[in-house]
Amino acid sequence: WTGEEAEGLRALPLEERLACAAKLKEEGTALLRVGDHSAAVERYALALGAFCYLRCTDPAWRRHGLRDDAIEEVDERPAGGSPLRERADSL
Repeated sequence: WTGEEAEGLRALPLEERLACAAKLKEEGTALLRVGDHSAAVERYALALGAFCYLRCTDPAWRRHGLRDDAIEEVDERPAGGSPLRERADSL
């Protein structure tokens, strides 16, 4: 996956994003069963990254370098207590 593909996943409506993340988790589990641990971890990370990720707020970071104060944590999981949140938390 590329950064553009991850952003495309994050741009999907919530229900579609949940379905894609669940599929990525299933793929990770299948890969884990056949012993491909690194590919499994990649799929699990992509599933989680559909909702929780880090974003750089400095558009000129390539010139300045990455700084802690220019990185924000993004959590786009549905509101707590909802069935959609339970689905997201199960990923």
